Amino acid sequence: MADGRPGLPAWAQGLALLLVAGTGLGYYAMAEWQGVGGWGFPLDDAWIHLQFARNLAAGDGLSFNAGEPSAGSTAPLWTLALALVTALQVNPVAGAKVVGALLLLGVGWLTLLLARAAGLRGHWPLAAGLITVATPRLLWASLSGMEVLLATVLVTAAAWRHLAALGGRLSTSAPLLLGAATLARPECVLLLPLMVAEDGHRRHWATGWWQPWVWRLVAFALLLGPWAWWNVHATGKPLPGTFYAKVGGYGLLGALADLDPARVARAVLLNPWLQARELAAFAVEDGVLLAVLLPFGLAAAWLPTGPAKVVPRPRLLVAAVLTYPLARGLLAPFQGALFQHGRYAAHLVPMLTVLALLGAAALWRDLQARGWPASPRWCRARWPAAWALLLALELAGLMARDGRNYGRDVADIENLHVAMGRWVEAHAPPGAVVAANDIGALAYFGHRRVLDLVGLVTPAALAWRVPGEPADRAVLRYIEQEHPAMLVLLPNWYPELSRRQDLFTPVHEVAVRGSAIAGGDRLVAYLTPWAAAHPPRRDP
Repeated sequence: MADGRPGLPAWAQGLALLLVAGTGLGYYAMAEWQGVGGWGFPLDDAWIHLQFARNLAAGDGLSFNAGEPSAGSTAPLWTLALALVTALQVNPVAGAKVVGALLLLGVGWLTLLLARAAGLRGHWPLAAGLITVATPRLLWASLSGMEVLLATVLVTAAAWRHLAALGGRLSTSAPLLLGAATLARPECVLLLPLMVAEDGHRRHWATGWWQPWVWRLVAFALLLGPWAWWNVHATGKPLPGTFYAKVGGYGLLGALADLDPARVARAVLLNPWLQARELAAFAVEDGVLLAVLLPFGLAAAWLPTGPAKVVPRPRLLVAAVLTYPLARGLLAPFQGALFQHGRYAAHLVPMLTVLALLGAAALWRDLQARGWPASPRWCRARWPAAWALLLALELAGLMARDGRNYGRDVADIENLHVAMGRWVEAHAPPGAVVAANDIGALAYFGHRRVLDLVGLVTPAALAWRVPGEPADRAVLRYIEQEHPAMLVLLPNWYPELSRRQDLFTPVHEVAVRGSAIAGGDRLVAYLTPWAAAHPPRRDP
């Protein structure tokens, strides 16, 4: 899909990516500083990662509460990266943000390489890289302290190596990169069967086509084996705690296990449609112009036209995008592509960008072949520049809006979760056990053993659940068993518990105004009937 123009030299492309990414990151950092006068994270989950990382760096293993093995990390590779940052004794917040910024640049460069492997030439690959590093949800992710950018880098690298090997020898690195990506975001594993199927189709299912895959799949399994072993060691189950706490009962497997026909029908017929609709909204949020071009790109990448004339068609990208809502709807319909700034679908952004530009290049080539636009040559040459300017203005507008939202999210987490964690550190008796439903900053700053009422890092909480029963009652049975000294709740999560002042005495509250990211706008600390002999003092 050449456009007749040579691309810029590598150093100039790298400089362009650095300037665009640096501009976006600078704006987001400025919004963050204005919001809190310092650095923080826009999700409490980032503090969960840092709590795991601090314990790992201190020699306490993969644990949330020191000395208690936990399967609560869904991104052990990111936990390891943060543990290395922590071991260097640098500011962990700043260190996480620096790593995220470097990963953003890596995503931009890998998207450029992916675009070339997909058949784009000239300035199109650089455009793909620049659009990717300017995408607001990836800017958010790079400073969020979350694993999103690490997974996106590894998935994009795997897709690039797979496409670059099409027509030749099967890639060795692609399955290994994908295995590493799965250690950063579990849903990345969905690309593995697509790679295998795409390779089999390309080889026309010839006899023995699968043989080169055998040892690659073995290597993939060995890469994930230690994580599965750790999960079994910690909980007796092979998957991370998040699956059983948030996902397991919602999808098809849970419905089949419960022999619930209505839920089976919902999982098969409704959930994939809902996930597909949300993924479409996800693409529109990244830019209307790109979303409009996406159907043309899907056709150009799949049908025997367009890039098929130059390189084998990049059908893996199409399959990855189209099967994501199907697989997620069937297996893990907890939330969707838009949840928390798209953190569960962000790894698709480079693929969506490349597909949209494949559509733009194919459409432009077709229009030129039909003699449109019928205008002087100098005018025709400026049509792509005008489109690029319009796209840049749209991305700048989205960046300005989402940057302000990012600063607000950081302020909400600081004023709710971090503030409560600091209060617990100052007021809870040494050795006190605190039960809570949002645990990251509470444990990181509170320095107390935490019981996770949701069950992410304390799977024993899940044993008290009864299907169809309000969560408040299961939580009450659990804390009556464990006897924590304090209870820290978002009251909107557990309205019945928050009203039980015959059992729980409120002693401290923090609040923000209409938070969209913190899970609620009030966080309340309660004394329980099992508080220590010298309880924390009440605030006036």
